[in-house]
Amino acid sequence: VDKQLQLWDLRSERLLETIPWRTGASLAQPCMIYSAQFSKGEAKGLIAAGGSGANEAKVFDRNAGGSVIGNILGLTRACYSVDFAHAGNMLAVAGGDGCVRVVNVNTR
Repeated sequence: VDKQLQLWDLRSERLLETIPWRTGASLAQPCMIYSAQFSKGEAKGLIAAGGSGANEAKVFDRNAGGSVIGNILGLTRACYSVDFAHAGNMLAVAGGDGCVRVVNVNTR
């Protein structure tokens, strides 16, 4: 469960990068990732992902070595969906608790 968030080149069938998940709240609990997405618009280079375990979603910056730039905590159940707005500045996070959280991911 430590190497779930991976980027692959499907043409060459080669692993490009593994982005470490276990930071912050997820150090104590392994996470099963259920959803991930690349950012759109001006915020290119961000990846959002979420799942179970610590019931959280994270935003990673590929331009900064895959570092975590934000955590969405407080979900009482697993995160099943993440989706960037078309402009790339907002992120919707939906969980099994029936709530959709919309957060600003503007990195400027």
